[in-house]
Amino acid sequence: MAKHTDLQVITNNAAALPALAQKLFADWKTFRLLMEQADYLADEYDKYGRILDELENYEPTGHESAPPSGDYLKLGGHLKKTLARCGAWFDKIDTDDLYDIDEHGDRVLKKTIVADRLGMMLSTLVGEPSNPKAALAMMLQHIFAAELSYPALESGCREIEAGPKPFAHRNPGEFLKVFVAEEKRWRRRRDAISGLEELAEYVLTFITQAQARFALAQAKRKADSAAHGLSNAISLLSRSEMTVGAKQKVVDAANQELEDAIALRTRFKQQFTDAVAIKQAADAALAALEQQGGKST
Repeated sequence: MAKHTDLQVITNNAAALPALAQKLFADWKTFRLLMEQADYLADEYDKYGRILDELENYEPTGHESAPPSGDYLKLGGHLKKTLARCGAWFDKIDTDDLYDIDEHGDRVLKKTIVADRLGMMLSTLVGEPSNPKAALAMMLQHIFAAELSYPALESGCREIEAGPKPFAHRNPGEFLKVFVAEEKRWRRRRDAISGLEELAEYVLTFITQAQARFALAQAKRKADSAAHGLSNAISLLSRSEMTVGAKQKVVDAANQELEDAIALRTRFKQQFTDAVAIKQAADAALAALEQQGGKST
């Protein structure tokens, strides 16, 4: 009779639990499709998140380009169907019967589920650990303490099973890193599946507000430009009025000088006329005196 190793015993015990094994095989393709399509949704979720970050800090001056149109950010029919499909797959795979509620009221994977799946994973690895029971117990403690979800446990096991590195060349820390990374990926996927539609609506609201702020900034910029133009026009008109006033003063002074010259000429002409008349009178008086003196002789 062939001797069974500890690892074979663990494998047989895992295989003796058909419920989990049947679930794994039944959900194998669905699980893979869920990961692929949920990653696509997570990328979309991140895209909307980046747009939201930009919009929350959007303070337009009216000189930049307008914010994006909300039309192309509305979730299309294909995306909504993908969301619904992934949500249904997730509910089918991550069922409540896989979890317990701990003393803190948190939803945690059942230890039996973690142990059974790790047992099946260990049976596939190349290179038997020196103490399989101890290896399983140690991994169970580490992974259970990490508070994994079932999808993270399953995808972590699949990644390790597909790896080329023998078990003997690995340590628990390597395995734990795989599971922790998978949990992070599944949280991202869950956030996208549950929150993408709401986030998209929230972003559309912010876009409407951003467009209103942009229109207001443009109107203010145009008003400021018009006010600047009006100020320049007033300044130019004022300088023109000053120039006209200065020229008018020169003209007035010239007119006054002309009037003064004309008046002086008139006065001189009158004085000349008077002088001629006086001379003529003096000549006449002299002639009269001379005539009288001749008669006396």
